[in-house]
Amino acid sequence: MYDIHRGEDTSSGGWNETSTVDNDYEEPDIGGYHHHHMYAMVSDALRYGKSNVVDGPNVNATSFYNLLQATQQPLYEGCSNYSELSAATRLLSIKSVHNTLNRYFDDVLHLMQDTTPTPNCIAYNFNVVKKKVKELRLDYKNIHCCRNGCMLYYKQDEHLTSCKFCGFDRFKGGNGCGKNSPVTKMHYMPLIPRLQRLYASKTSAAHMVWHKYHAIQTGQLTHPSDAEAWKHFDRTFESFVVKLRNVRLGLCADGFNPYSNVAKPYSVWPIMICVYNLLPHLCMTSRICFFHL
Repeated sequence: MYDIHRGEDTSSGGWNETSTVDNDYEEPDIGGYHHHHMYAMVSDALRYGKSNVVDGPNVNATSFYNLLQATQQPLYEGCSNYSELSAATRLLSIKSVHNTLNRYFDDVLHLMQDTTPTPNCIAYNFNVVKKKVKELRLDYKNIHCCRNGCMLYYKQDEHLTSCKFCGFDRFKGGNGCGKNSPVTKMHYMPLIPRLQRLYASKTSAAHMVWHKYHAIQTGQLTHPSDAEAWKHFDRTFESFVVKLRNVRLGLCADGFNPYSNVAKPYSVWPIMICVYNLLPHLCMTSRICFFHL
């Protein structure tokens, strides 16, 4: 189990302590998530309409207003099922599931434009759709790896062209020049921005202290907080327990084979993060269980 303290300096883009949690906590109702609730989600997550808005929008505020407009804008006049943003996220999801080429994706967009009433908000190519979804500010990073798993070309090693342990080349071309493709790479999705979203929403922020106030059923283990290991951690790290909103994480791997000792080696091993502050049926849901690597 991994634990994260809150309270970083806000000047570095970290966490802040502006939100509060009422000690008289009551377990709220859990509602299902639907794609057409995009406007409510964005408004709640970014605190739209709150009294702490300063005069004059900054870069982040301007991006938010554009995103908010995209959630309100129907795909075309009379369309009630999809907005500009929800359609963009759905299209990218389909592209990812079926692993389609960018050219094929563009052709589908052109067909949608030709068969949809005008005016409409359908993008004209893949880059426009990707840019729209990127405004959610949940990016990922490509980090090159040694093909033998010795190291990552990251931070101080980012500019190396060969492994400093085994000596194998970083790029397929062998010289590290031009636009050579890396031999292996991984996708890193920063965790902190995703956890911040949980505290930006009033509903999910209330859930983050559920582990303290939930009713314990005698003789039954319904949540990791009921276990002796959790209680032992609380006794050992009392300063961490004082702030109930400190995040407790579980690191999960969908199997891995570091030594390639199976018949068919496989190179895709997802690493997931589970938030154990939440209710049992929320801990493992797809929108809360974050892909990290």
